[in-house]
Amino acid sequence: MSASSIYHPLSSSVIRHRLVYLLSSVVPYRLSVMPPRVQSLVLPLFHYINLKVNLKSVILNNFIYWHKAFGYVNIGFYKKIYYKDSNNLPNLVKYECEACSLSKSVYHPLKASIHHVIQPLECVYSNLSGIFPISSLGGSYYYLTLIDEFTRFLWIYFLKEKSHAIKAIKDFIIMIEKQTQLIIKYIFTNNRGEYLNPELKEFLSEKGIIHDLSLPYAHKYNGIFEHFK
Repeated sequence: MSASSIYHPLSSSVIRHRLVYLLSSVVPYRLSVMPPRVQSLVLPLFHYINLKVNLKSVILNNFIYWHKAFGYVNIGFYKKIYYKDSNNLPNLVKYECEACSLSKSVYHPLKASIHHVIQPLECVYSNLSGIFPISSLGGSYYYLTLIDEFTRFLWIYFLKEKSHAIKAIKDFIIMIEKQTQLIIKYIFTNNRGEYLNPELKEFLSEKGIIHDLSLPYAHKYNGIFEHFK
């Protein structure tokens, strides 16, 4: 006999809806705090009435709720004997908590760089900062920094628009190579859009300059910029 064929003065659809609510909302929650043996006995009932209820999912979600409520307590301290109202606590479930895994992850120090420059302007680091809420005296809201890795000499270009960064980099490379008779071999930047511009990529390719990009969301690799700030 299916749930929809039970005779009752009420309509069969009402009876079925009430059974569905009972077995899909109330019973799974109570089962999550019952011993696994009771859960295994009641589980066939869900298959018998052909309900789309994932009992394991309900039990897991209830355990996750209490895991968060206890402040992501260690599994070793999650024992019912520690609490007076232990009857309301779900049984221990094998669960890989992402927040707990991240908080227990170990930070490994960065390895020393194997690349060392031997002359000025061999490698130049560039970074764009802005937009700032207040403009400079010249009406600029951005500034572009270029740092020589060998001498740590710094050049700053004040920009009114972010799009002016490409022209500033090109003007700097042409000017500095002309004035010093030195050739820039590498330029190191982040992955922001202004440095991925096709115009800049073509210009660097024509000059034979290698464009190195930092890793996304890894500011610790930009040591020269971080020390400058």
